[in-house]
Amino acid sequence: MPLLRRDWSRAPATTSRRLAEDGKVQVEYRPFDLLSGRVGDYPIRAASAFSVVLEKSGPEVAKKFHDLLYENQPSEEAGDSVSNEDLLTLAVKAGATESEVKDAIVNVSNKDWVTKATAEAQSNNVSSTPTILLDGKVFDDGRTVDDLAKNLVDALE
Repeated sequence: MPLLRRDWSRAPATTSRRLAEDGKVQVEYRPFDLLSGRVGDYPIRAASAFSVVLEKSGPEVAKKFHDLLYENQPSEEAGDSVSNEDLLTLAVKAGATESEVKDAIVNVSNKDWVTKATAEAQSNNVSSTPTILLDGKVFDDGRTVDDLAKNLVDALE
């Protein structure tokens, strides 16, 4: 999972939820490896674990796992401070069944999934997170998260 370039968590959560509920936006979580060259292999391990949870436990649990990964994300200086066992603990906390995900998370079994996801992100010129696409084009109209959220709402309404 890439570490976030913007503090997207500060954006009004109700805005994105409202836009999704109104059918104006579709939210997709596409973890990929953005920073492993600088922070160790945490992004690869976390994205692999996400893919395992998605495959074995479904999108609802994967979303909860995503949120827990975000809340427990290490700093760039301490990228390897989260172990595979820590990732497993978060997956179970999100609702995954330990026996179904343990081996694949602990052994980082879905590296190929991460490699493909990363190649797809690169081919779509995704170089930061979050990336917002509006009508298939990167939407980056705003200097702050609040500006970006407001400008996105204005563009959609």
